[in-house]
Amino acid sequence: MALGPGGRAETAATWTVPASGYAGSSIAVTGALGLPAAQISRVSVVTVDGRVLVSVPVPPRAATS
Repeated sequence: MALGPGGRAETAATWTVPASGYAGSSIAVTGALGLPAAQISRVSVVTVDGRVLVSVPVPPRAATS
């Protein structure tokens, strides 16, 4: 989940974990947003029931054209 101006939230990607888990495996998740990169203030990993697992602030950056 990416958070932008005024608390705007967008889901960047979703995935599910198999019952057997990932035991020793890695996972790569690719996503996309309609929110410009310069407007993203925080990126969070959130469970389907809304629990925040990790949330990382994004340092301000200059807008690009």
